[in-house]
Amino acid sequence: MSGRCETCGGDLTREILENYEDTLMGIPVVLYKSVMQSACIPCQDIETTIPNMNGLISATAVARIKAPIKLRGVEIRFLRKALGVSSKKLAELLGVRDETVSRWENGKEPIGPTSEKLLRLLVGLELSPHAPGIDFDEREIGQMSIKAVQSSDKPVVLFLECVAMRVDRKKREEVWEENEKQLVSASG
Repeated sequence: MSGRCETCGGDLTREILENYEDTLMGIPVVLYKSVMQSACIPCQDIETTIPNMNGLISATAVARIKAPIKLRGVEIRFLRKALGVSSKKLAELLGVRDETVSRWENGKEPIGPTSEKLLRLLVGLELSPHAPGIDFDEREIGQMSIKAVQSSDKPVVLFLECVAMRVDRKKREEVWEENEKQLVSASG
């Protein structure tokens, strides 16, 4: 694919990147064959375009809560922002003090198991309708055995792919789903 650069009018080339790695508001993600990169040959301007960013944030949040590894502070902050609530509102929803949410997000105190499962349920119930490509079952959260994080553990990296999906009988849209091939190759 090609075109013209809006800045200098030079030749513009476009390609879909095989893997695009990003730290989406603190959550490491690898986006598989979903990100368009445009490059201008004369002015060397490079632009990347990620489709359906709101859907990506919801899909990332839902995919992360499904991983049975303890949430880190930066992930709790990401989930709160994905929900679109203040720390005060999240504290109210979880039945804890405002300062407690702040300590969780800053890594000063780990989130307790009951609050963590409640947060995971809240995120799943609120955001899974906006992430139709990610399967969510609240019973999995209730039965989940969450693995404790060691300080040397690497953060959970999510592999996602943007695909066309029919969301109702008349409408197709681009949605994000977990990339099974990438998950398998990353784990073994």
